[in-house]
Amino acid sequence: MPAGTPSTGLPELRQRFAAWHDPIPSLLTAADPDAVLHNDIYELPALKSYVKGRIALLGDTAHAMTPNLGQGACQALEDAAVPARVAAQDGDLTRYDAERRPRTQMIAARSNGIGRVAQLGSPLAVRLRDTALRLIPSAAQFKALAPVMDWQG
Repeated sequence: MPAGTPSTGLPELRQRFAAWHDPIPSLLTAADPDAVLHNDIYELPALKSYVKGRIALLGDTAHAMTPNLGQGACQALEDAAVPARVAAQDGDLTRYDAERRPRTQMIAARSNGIGRVAQLGSPLAVRLRDTALRLIPSAAQFKALAPVMDWQG
């Protein structure tokens, strides 16, 4: 839902997922309303640089992204490894920026795109999406994720 959309919390989730396969409805029936969190998701626009002088932005401060690829924390960990390597070499943080910014912005864009497709609302678009996903071989799906999963540090 768009940011700021009102929610009734657990009752809304129970209604929205009532027709899903087991155990989803029973898990929601058993859920404690006080344990349900509702947080809007925000994405950081692509920055022109992650570095200014002796300061480098890492993690969500540099590239907050939607959770559709589950890469937010992964990218923050990758970010943390690079300045240590740069510091051990010559301390030039522009190298950190040149290495991390293209990768993280590519991953953020992919995550955002997957989210747009996953959240389609039109019944026809949903049917087309679901059919296409069933027809794409698993090997092709894994290959498409290779640029996300291939970081060597």
